Amino acid sequence: MPIAGIGIPQGSPLAPVLSIIYTFNVLPCLTNIPNSDLKAYIDDVLLLAVSHSLESNIDRLTRAFNTVVNCLEALGLDIDADKTELIHFTRSRSNPALNPLINISPPNALACTVRPSPVMRWLGVFFDHKLSFKKHVETMATRALSTISGLRILANSIRGLSVLNARLLYKTVVLPILTLASPVWFTGI
Repeated sequence: MPIAGIGIPQGSPLAPVLSIIYTFNVLPCLTNIPNSDLKAYIDDVLLLAVSHSLESNIDRLTRAFNTVVNCLEALGLDIDADKTELIHFTRSRSNPALNPLINISPPNALACTVRPSPVMRWLGVFFDHKLSFKKHVETMATRALSTISGLRILANSIRGLSVLNARLLYKTVVLPILTLASPVWFTGI
């Protein structure tokens, strides 16, 4: 949801404040579309639609997308259609590659087709269409192993880190990577 034409620098402390001011007016705009919802964190926006069929979900998502885009346009904001992603969560055993796509046409951009992806990242969490979180756990484990390799280099010398400092680094750097969003994906097993 970048501000059209001007924008603010990446990491600016002003970004969350402006985001709250603008999204406050956008969040309630989907009240007239049943079983749809809008979630937002700073400039990451998520549209949800729930139904018993993919066709009605596509219809709800298309209507919700157009409603949000019109609301943003009324506020003088624009979306980046190239960053739009789609995933269908389903209990169906059907082939996820056959999931329907969505055609969107933002007002100030060319119409584009959004194809469902097998995995989508939102706020650092990797979601798959079955919500198994296997991709998320795999990705975080790979990142943690990479970090441990760097830690091994720091501690593997005569003048390297002490065991106490290596433990402190592990607890402050590696464990947060491993447990990122664990309340979302951890089942207790």
